[in-house]
Amino acid sequence: MLDIFDAEGASFIFHHFSGTWGDGSSGRVTMPAWSYRRVGYDERFLPRQFDEVDAILSGLAKYPGLTLYHYETAEMVLDTDNIGAFLRGAKLVPRTQMLPMPVRRAAANPKPENYVIDSPAVSTMQSINEAMCFLKNLDQPAERERWQQRLKQDTERIVAMTDHRSLFELTFGSGAWDRLDGLEKGADIIVTASDHACRFAMAEAQASGARFAVLHLAQLPAVASDLPNVMTFSSAIGNEIFSEIVLYQCVKSESLIRNFGSVTWNC
Repeated sequence: MLDIFDAEGASFIFHHFSGTWGDGSSGRVTMPAWSYRRVGYDERFLPRQFDEVDAILSGLAKYPGLTLYHYETAEMVLDTDNIGAFLRGAKLVPRTQMLPMPVRRAAANPKPENYVIDSPAVSTMQSINEAMCFLKNLDQPAERERWQQRLKQDTERIVAMTDHRSLFELTFGSGAWDRLDGLEKGADIIVTASDHACRFAMAEAQASGARFAVLHLAQLPAVASDLPNVMTFSSAIGNEIFSEIVLYQCVKSESLIRNFGSVTWNC
C-alpha cells in the first residue's frame, strides 16, 4: 500500500478482492479520503449488495484519472457483462494495475460462493443497486433506458416477494404504513410524483365530484401538505423510479383490504 501511495499519491482505488465470492474480500476497498467524502457509499442503496462496487465505479466515473489496483484473479470487479456494458455506455476506459496475489488467511466465516444467486431477495437487491449505480453515472438517454427498464422490473419483483409493510417503512420511514389508515374508505387513490401532476390530479378529481385522496411522492423530505386530500411521502432509499413503484404497488395491493376505490398512477 505504501509503495502504491508513493507511485500514485492520493489518486488510486485498490480493490482487495481475492477472486473468491463470499469470503468478504470484495467489500475491502482502499480509496483516498477526498474520493470517499465526495463519492463514498450510497446511503440510498437497498440494504444488501453492490455498495462497494458502486463506490469503485462512481469514483472512476467521476474522476477518470484514478487508477484501479487489483489482485491477479480469474475475474476482477470490471469483468462482469453488466459492468462492461456500463463502461462502454459511459465511454469509460479505466486505468488498471494488477498485483500478484499475496499470501492470504482464509476467511473465518465464509459464505457459499453462490449465496447471492441462491437468494431471490438478495440477488434482486443487488440488481436494483447495480441499476441505480449505472443510472446515476450515465447521461445518454439511450444508454439509460436499458437500466431504467430493468430497475422497474426488479422493483416490481421485490414488491412481490417482500412483506409490504416492511418494504413501505424501509422506503418511506417508520410509521409510514400506519398513515394509510387515515385514508377514507371508498375513496379513489391517485399516486403522483411531481407538483404539477399532484395539482392536475386534484383538479380532475374535484371536477368529477368523486371522493379521492392524492398520495404525493415529494422529492424533498415530506411535510404536512397544505393541499386538501393530499398525503405526502419522501423516500429514504432508492431513486425516483424505485420509490414511485413501491408507493403505487404497495397501496394498490391494499386496495381491497382497506376498501379503497380505484388506485391510479398519475406520475
